[in-house]
Order: sequence, then structure tokens, then C-alpha cells
Amino acid sequence: MQKTFSEPEINEIAIWLWQQMAERKVVALYGEMGTGKTTLVHALCNHLGVQDTVGSPTFSIINEYAFEVEGSSHPIFHIDLYRLKDEEEAVRNARFALYRKPLSPT
Repeated sequence: MQKTFSEPEINEIAIWLWQQMAERKVVALYGEMGTGKTTLVHALCNHLGVQDTVGSPTFSIINEYAFEVEGSSHPIFHIDLYRLKDEEEAVRNARFALYRKPLSPT
């Protein structure tokens, strides 16, 4: 799906995106630098009540945020693959970042 929107529409689009996601676990945003991908993630996190500062993961590659639903915390992983050279490097970085924490029982 491809969606184009203006900056004033961003909060509405974030709410729409969240409603469309349903049970999906991954959403990919594609666009040139400066097109508003992080701005959309920021609006989505704001809608979900994320308390952390939401910023671009261009240099960190992955930023993690948390939101709560009915007292249960859920993660959001904001991944920026811009600097990575190939799929192998992306997989290597994602595995390190996503699995660097010990697993805890849910």
C-alpha cells in the first residue's frame, strides 16, 4: 500500500495506520530522507502514549519505545536501514539489537 499525506494530516494518518495494523507485527515505511517517516512514527508513538523521546534511528539503527495496554507494556522497534549496505548487514544488526536483552516470561 502506498499513502501520501501532508504534515497537518500526520496525527490522523497515525491513528488510521494503527487501526489498519490490527494484529500485524511489522509495518515498513519507505521513502527518501526527509519525507516524514520518523515524523509518522513520532505521531504513532504519541497516539499510543509513549513517554520516551522519539527520534530518528539513522545512526543507532534501532530505537526501542514502549507503550502500555491494560497495564501490560509492549515494545515498538523503530528501525532505520538507510546506512546498511545489504540484507546480511541488516539481519546481523537487527538480531543484535532485538535479542540483546534477556528474555523474560510474559
